[in-house]
Amino acid sequence: MKTVRDLSLIIFLTLAYAGCSLDQPIENEQTDPGAIASVLSANEALSTAYSDLPTEHLRLSILAEDFYPLGFAQSDPALLKLYNYQAFDLMLYAQELWESYYKCIMDVNVLLEREQQLRITLADTDNLAQVDYLMGEARCLKAICYLDLLRLFATPYDDHSSTEGIILKNRTKMERLPRSTKAATVAEIQKLLDESAELFWKSSAVTPIHGKGVAFCSERTVTAIRARLALYMGDYETVLSILPQAPDLPISMDAETWATPGDRHSIFALETANTFYNNAFDSSPIPDQIKYAIAKELTCVAPDSRAESYTTYVAPDEILPGKYCQARIQRKEIRRCHIIRPQELLFIRAEALARTGAESTAVSEINRYLTGLNAMPIEQPSDREALIMAILREKQREFVGENINFFDIKRTHQPLRRWRLYGSKLSDTIAPDDYRRTLPIPSSEYRTNEHLVQNKGWGTNNNKQ
Repeated sequence: MKTVRDLSLIIFLTLAYAGCSLDQPIENEQTDPGAIASVLSANEALSTAYSDLPTEHLRLSILAEDFYPLGFAQSDPALLKLYNYQAFDLMLYAQELWESYYKCIMDVNVLLEREQQLRITLADTDNLAQVDYLMGEARCLKAICYLDLLRLFATPYDDHSSTEGIILKNRTKMERLPRSTKAATVAEIQKLLDESAELFWKSSAVTPIHGKGVAFCSERTVTAIRARLALYMGDYETVLSILPQAPDLPISMDAETWATPGDRHSIFALETANTFYNNAFDSSPIPDQIKYAIAKELTCVAPDSRAESYTTYVAPDEILPGKYCQARIQRKEIRRCHIIRPQELLFIRAEALARTGAESTAVSEINRYLTGLNAMPIEQPSDREALIMAILREKQREFVGENINFFDIKRTHQPLRRWRLYGSKLSDTIAPDDYRRTLPIPSSEYRTNEHLVQNKGWGTNNNKQ
C-alpha cells in the first residue's frame, strides 16, 4: 500500500516542471504590463480575474454529503476516488484548486499594482468614479479567493492546535512567502472588504462600464462575504450585526429562473465556459447514465416547489439531481454558476440566532421561507444543538450540489459519511480530525519554498521526514 510519503513523491515527480504557481512572472500573463491606462483596459483586466475564479461546486459537493454514487459512477474513477477521499486524488485536486485561486489573485494584483498610476493618468477626467467601482470589485474578488483558500487549506478557525492559514500574495513579483496565520488571513480579508465597501460607497451613483448585475461583485457581495467570514470565525454576534434582519427572499425555483436569475435570485453568479454540471453527471442525456443521486434525506417532494426543479427522474429508491441534470436530459444548456444566493444569508442568520439564544426567531424566519415553498416547516427542538443541526440540514437541502455543505461540515466538526453504490450501506465514516479533510499544500509550492509548513498528515516540507 502506498503511503502519503510515496504519493507526495509521485506528485513531486509529476509536477517537477510545473513551477511555483504563486510566482508566474507577470510578463507571461500580460503582454504589456503598462497597458492598463484606461477604464476600458482596467475592466478587461478585471474580466480576466473573474474568468479565472474557480466555479468548484461539483467536486466539493462530492466531498460533502450531498450525493451518493450510482452504478454509472464507475465510468468516472477519478471522481469516485475523490468521493472516497483517496489521498492521491485529493493531492491532485488540491494542486488544481490552489493554482486556480492564486491565478485569480494574481490577475487582481495586476490591476491593483497599476491602480495609483491609473488614477494619475485619469486625474483630469470624469472616470475616477468608474475606477473606484472597478477597484472595489477587485478587492472583493480577492477577499472571496482568500476566504475560500482559508477554508480549504487550513483547519477550522477554532482549531488552535494548528494556526497556519494561507499565503497572502499582494504583489506580482516573485516571492517565497510563509503561510500567514489564520488570524492574519482573516484580518487581511476584513481589510479588503472594508476597502471594497468604501470604494463602492464612493462610486454609488455611478453605473460601471460593464453595468450592474449579479455577474459582478457589488455592495451586496461584500455584505455576503462579511457574513460568511464571521460564520467561519464563529463570531455570531457579528453575523447578526451584519445581517440585522432576515433577507427578503424570492420563492420561484423553476428551471428557467435557475438558469438565468435576476438580481433577486442571486447575489453573485458567473457564466461558465462550459455547460455547468450537465456533462459532469452523465455522458449521454438519458437518466440511466447519471453518476450520482441526491442523498435520500435531502430530496424535496411535492408540494415543495423545489421538487420540480431539484428532481426530474425517479428510479427505484433513487432521486436524481434534476437541479443540474434536467437541462442535460432536455438537451438544454445552463452556464450560470451561483457563487452566492440570498438564501444563504437567511441560513447564516438563523444559525447565529440559534447559537445566541434566539431559537424561536430562528425557527420563525426559516419557516417563513419554507412556507412560501410549500415545504415542511422545521419544529423547534427543546435542545439547542438539535435545532442547529436541523437548520444545517435544511440549509443542505436548499443548497444541495452548491458546495455549501462541504464548508459547513468541516466548520462544525461533523463526521463525514461515505456510501457504497446506490447508498445501500456505509462504506466509511471520516472522523472530524481526519487529516484528509484539510487539503494539502501542493508540492509545487513547498518543494520550492523552504518557508512553507505542510498540513498535518500530508508529510513535511519538501518531502523530508
